[in-house]
Amino acid sequence: MAVFDVDNMISRLLNVGMAGGRLTTQVGEEELHRVCQKAKEVFISQSSLIEVDPPLVVCGDIHGQVPAAVC
Repeated sequence: MAVFDVDNMISRLLNVGMAGGRLTTQVGEEELHRVCQKAKEVFISQSSLIEVDPPLVVCGDIHGQVPAAVC
């Protein structure tokens, strides 16, 4: 199996729309599967939580879930 070159893939995707740059000719099905597999490996290898030291300010939309945001 060839070495996966994500930088090359990104470059090709950025050129979609240029002459001859149709998406289906730039990225094949096997390459998409390899991207998904690599992403899965990265997500599995990393923790989904991090520890932070107080004080901490979180800015964002809580979508009306105030009780869930107040600990």
